[in-house]
Amino acid sequence: MPDLDDSPIRDESNDETPIVAILDYISAQSSELAEALSATGADVYVTSNWAMCSSADGLIIPSHDSVFDVARELNLVRGAELIDSRLIASKSVLAIGHAFNLLFELDEKSKVNNEKFQQWPGASTAREDETILGWQKVKADENSKLFANIHDQEFFFENQLFVSQWVLDAQGPLTAPKVSWVRSTESFVATVENGPLIATQFLPEKSKSAGHTFLKNWVKSL
Repeated sequence: MPDLDDSPIRDESNDETPIVAILDYISAQSSELAEALSATGADVYVTSNWAMCSSADGLIIPSHDSVFDVARELNLVRGAELIDSRLIASKSVLAIGHAFNLLFELDEKSKVNNEKFQQWPGASTAREDETILGWQKVKADENSKLFANIHDQEFFFENQLFVSQWVLDAQGPLTAPKVSWVRSTESFVATVENGPLIATQFLPEKSKSAGHTFLKNWVKSL
């Protein structure tokens, strides 16, 4: 089981093991995710301790059933500031589920003020009478390292909001983000890999072997 203690996270006798912090907030869905990450060989901590979340090799922002609750409760633990500080230091952040949606503009119907969480242009919006609860095939970006050995696999989604267009283009020497999609009648973005910032609409911890491989590939990248 993952260590839930807020003790120092770097053991000098084991300093090559990647350390992953899962940001703990009131309604965070963390237990299954922590178990899946522990199976990758990472040292996993579920914590809201700022120092631990700042210094870990990787930080995960887990999901919850409601994007409103995710935004409200992340504000209580200074989640937006934490994300920004890690990105400035080029330290990896993985946002999952509704935490993915917070990184885009939300429409007024969501009644969520997520301005300080936004990292990318484009909108995450509801579709009339449409939610997804179940398995969808992801068409991975051909250059994605996180989808190594799991291209065109099915992953488990729980979402009411959708990013239907990707509008950020790489300019000058910048590397283009790697964007993977669910291709259907109305396609939507499944995952974005943009330097240290990774976000996925699906829930890897609920996606069986494909999701666990995704997490393992992410831990390898730290």
